[in-house]
Amino acid sequence: MDCDYSWLQSLPDAAIVHTSKSVLAHNQHALQLLDQPTFAQRLWPCQPNASQLYVDTHAKPWRLATSRLSVDLYITLIQPALDDVFADIFDNNPQPVVIHDWFVPLYANKAYAKAVHLDSVESVLQLPSMRGLIGDEHWEQAQLNYQHVLEHGKLEATPTEEVWAADGSHMRTIIHDFVVHWQGKPVLCTILNEVTIVEEQRDKFRQMALTDPLTGLGNRRQFDGYAMSRAKHLQQQYPQVALLIFDLDHFKAVNDTFGHPAGDRVLQHVAQRLLEFTCTDCLLCRIGGEEFAVVCGVEADQVGPKHPAEQIKAYLDNSNWPLRTKDEARITMSIGVALWQPEDDLGSWYQRADEAMYRAKQGGRNRIEY
Repeated sequence: MDCDYSWLQSLPDAAIVHTSKSVLAHNQHALQLLDQPTFAQRLWPCQPNASQLYVDTHAKPWRLATSRLSVDLYITLIQPALDDVFADIFDNNPQPVVIHDWFVPLYANKAYAKAVHLDSVESVLQLPSMRGLIGDEHWEQAQLNYQHVLEHGKLEATPTEEVWAADGSHMRTIIHDFVVHWQGKPVLCTILNEVTIVEEQRDKFRQMALTDPLTGLGNRRQFDGYAMSRAKHLQQQYPQVALLIFDLDHFKAVNDTFGHPAGDRVLQHVAQRLLEFTCTDCLLCRIGGEEFAVVCGVEADQVGPKHPAEQIKAYLDNSNWPLRTKDEARITMSIGVALWQPEDDLGSWYQRADEAMYRAKQGGRNRIEY
């Protein structure tokens, strides 16, 4: 006798009436799941009064709860295993995320499946335990960490450990654990950050913090932090180490006459010529608006015209400045030079070079003072 299952449409969740072999009826909410080829396999063999997890093709987890209606007749109710907002946060997180109950995976995002070299989220959830991904050498500590996080909410220090993948490879990761509630039970959510990626990001931000964005040279922060260590390094290779402070003469007039974009091109031109002319051991920085600093080694025979300051100035004087006409494009510079002394700190060394640069300005500009 046919039964009327129209009442299924009034249920707020996806619902399916089925036997141990076939689907008899369902409501509209269940259509999107029944369209997936692997879903029906979760309906049988039936396990009344049991709850199981299904992850759809979009990596969204669903909780299936089956109850017996009569002999070989069952109803399965399907609800999202995660709150929609909660799920979106994890599913769209580029970092690997796994939720687990004493290392039995309950939910994972695609990034986690990819990190451990499994072909799908469902493959992660089929693991009886994550022990193989943690590694025997870390297993005991991992269990202690789990218990500690459950009791105290966090670890005293964030561990960095190796995580093994299904194919036997491994990666060093920074592990972040915190407690979430899964079907009313406190379990752990683990987020992995691959150490190499974190280090690359740190290096990138560090480089940004030490670089002048206009010229690509070091900025004042890099000069203050690295000038002395570079000097000590150069001292091992050269008999003398010099600090050159040079300032473009009447640079304000360049901006006023040609505009600030032209002034920016001049500064970039100076930076490019310095990079072309100096050796890789030199420290090159833009330390002010039109003020540059160079820390370089000086050979014993580099005197007079051979001195690095003289050579740099001649190289810049003979370059083609990026302004409108050759006649208008005459830009000069005043350079102050100070040799590094063993008793110098950065302040005293910079002061002597800066005072020499101002003597060059006061002496008529377009010159070098030592």
